Amino acid sequence: MVAGNSRYHLIRQFRRYTGLTPKQYLEDLTLKRAKLLLDESATVKHADFQAGLSGSARLHDHFVSLEAVTPREHKLKGRELVIRYDQHPTPFDNMFLAEIKRGVCALIFIEKDDLGEAMDIALSQWPQATLIKDQQGTENTASRVFSANPGAGGLHLIC
Repeated sequence: MVAGNSRYHLIRQFRRYTGLTPKQYLEDLTLKRAKLLLDESATVKHADFQAGLSGSARLHDHFVSLEAVTPREHKLKGRELVIRYDQHPTPFDNMFLAEIKRGVCALIFIEKDDLGEAMDIALSQWPQATLIKDQQGTENTASRVFSANPGAGGLHLIC
């Protein structure tokens, strides 16, 4: 018991106010700290230590499970990433969809044929990535976005 409440009650209250469990919140803070360290030219080894992780394998796990990219891919600003993108019709409007092999990195509703601003917003995180306009390659994922059954494991969205 903590402060007269059970641990589970406090976790539920935390989630109610933040939308995250305390563990998810800590993982997010750790990842943000590691990203800042990598952006400030720290090595991956230095970033994992400074972020309070037990080793580079933990940092790698954090990045891949939460962002679907490796720390190296983040540090290189996507230099080794291939991003496939295009627009697709939806029940609401057209959507701009961009994905890497591990998941969706952008999903933005746009007016027909207005890819410019969506690309600037969505892909600013990966300025060194190789961009490939690929209607056919992104079609399968696009069709799953509004599907009642998006498939085993759902869609992996990269924040």
